[in-house]
Amino acid sequence: MSRPKGSIDKDLLTQRHLTMFAYQKEIAPFLPTVRELRDLWYLNTTSAVHLTLQHFVESGLVITRERGDKTFYYAIEKGDK
Repeated sequence: MSRPKGSIDKDLLTQRHLTMFAYQKEIAPFLPTVRELRDLWYLNTTSAVHLTLQHFVESGLVITRERGDKTFYYAIEKGDK
Protein backbone atom coordinates (compact mmCIF):
# COMPACT_ATOMS: atom_id res chain seq x y z
CA MET A 1 0.00 0.00 0.00
CA SER A 2 1.47 3.36 -0.99
CA ARG A 3 1.34 6.58 0.99
CA PRO A 4 -0.89 9.41 -0.21
CA LYS A 5 0.87 12.11 -2.21
CA GLY A 6 2.46 14.70 0.06
CA SER A 7 2.56 12.40 3.08
CA ILE A 8 5.71 11.39 4.89
CA ASP A 9 6.80 8.13 6.49
CA LYS A 10 6.41 8.27 10.29
CA ASP A 11 9.88 6.76 10.91
CA LEU A 12 11.47 9.31 8.57
CA LEU A 13 9.55 12.10 10.28
CA THR A 14 10.82 10.94 13.68
CA GLN A 15 14.38 10.69 12.39
CA ARG A 16 14.23 14.21 10.94
CA HIS A 17 12.78 15.54 14.18
CA LEU A 18 15.61 14.02 16.21
CA THR A 19 18.16 15.44 13.77
CA MET A 20 16.57 18.90 14.02
CA PHE A 21 16.45 18.70 17.83
CA ALA A 22 20.13 17.72 18.06
CA TYR A 23 21.21 20.43 15.61
CA GLN A 24 19.14 23.01 17.46
CA LYS A 25 20.89 22.18 20.74
CA GLU A 26 24.23 22.48 18.94
CA ILE A 27 23.56 26.00 17.61
CA ALA A 28 21.61 27.29 20.64
CA PRO A 29 20.39 29.92 21.32
CA PHE A 30 19.76 30.28 17.59
CA LEU A 31 17.10 28.41 15.64
CA PRO A 32 17.85 26.59 12.39
CA THR A 33 16.91 28.33 9.16
CA VAL A 34 14.88 26.64 6.44
CA ARG A 35 18.01 26.41 4.29
CA GLU A 36 19.99 24.85 7.13
CA LEU A 37 17.25 22.27 7.61
CA ARG A 38 17.23 21.58 3.86
CA ASP A 39 20.94 20.75 4.03
CA LEU A 40 20.62 18.85 7.30
CA TRP A 41 17.86 16.61 5.91
CA TYR A 42 19.44 16.30 2.43
CA LEU A 43 16.37 17.75 0.72
CA ASN A 44 16.41 19.46 -2.67
CA THR A 45 14.01 22.33 -2.04
CA THR A 46 12.93 24.63 0.74
CA SER A 47 9.31 23.72 -0.04
CA ALA A 48 10.11 20.15 1.03
CA VAL A 49 11.36 21.58 4.34
CA HIS A 50 8.13 23.55 4.79
CA LEU A 51 6.11 20.39 4.08
CA THR A 52 8.12 18.46 6.68
CA LEU A 53 7.66 21.27 9.23
CA GLN A 54 3.92 21.24 8.49
CA HIS A 55 3.87 17.49 9.26
CA PHE A 56 5.80 18.18 12.47
CA VAL A 57 3.25 20.74 13.60
CA GLU A 58 0.35 18.40 12.78
CA SER A 59 2.07 15.64 14.77
CA GLY A 60 2.85 17.94 17.72
CA LEU A 61 6.62 17.59 17.26
CA VAL A 62 7.50 21.29 16.95
CA ILE A 63 6.29 24.60 18.23
CA THR A 64 5.68 27.50 15.89
CA ARG A 65 6.54 30.99 17.03
CA GLU A 66 5.32 34.05 15.16
CA ARG A 67 7.52 37.15 15.29
CA GLY A 68 6.40 40.04 13.16
CA ASP A 69 6.37 38.85 9.58
CA LYS A 70 8.46 35.71 10.25
CA THR A 71 7.57 32.26 11.50
CA PHE A 72 10.12 30.30 13.52
CA TYR A 73 9.93 26.59 14.27
CA TYR A 74 11.78 24.80 17.01
CA ALA A 75 11.80 21.12 17.89
CA ILE A 76 10.69 20.02 21.32
CA GLU A 77 11.18 16.77 23.16
CA LYS A 78 8.10 14.63 23.04
CA GLY A 79 5.86 15.42 25.97
CA ASP A 80 7.24 18.98 26.44
CA LYS A 81 4.94 21.88 25.62
